[in-house]
Amino acid sequence: MTPEDRLLLEARLREAQPELDDGALGRVLATVSSDPRASAIALRWAMLGEMPSEPDVEGLNPATLIAHFKPSVALTALPQLFKDPQAALETFRNPPPGWKR
Repeated sequence: MTPEDRLLLEARLREAQPELDDGALGRVLATVSSDPRASAIALRWAMLGEMPSEPDVEGLNPATLIAHFKPSVALTALPQLFKDPQAALETFRNPPPGWKR
């Protein structure tokens, strides 16, 4: 992710979730930046305000994540959705308090 891309994503996250503190924002950006596929999806959201419906694991996909969960949660989950989809599915079946919109 380029520095410009990072700034764009940071600005979009601050707009969508103004209560997000600097530490949490940094963790989201670091997690998303760790996976090129997650970065591409996050930047698409930052630029266009939409997420794709693939990859899909039993109805869990980037589009459903952003529709039901806070943007920071949805974006942080993207690398896990690629690396271990079943673990991501289990996590989001019973999410901790505060994750949902």
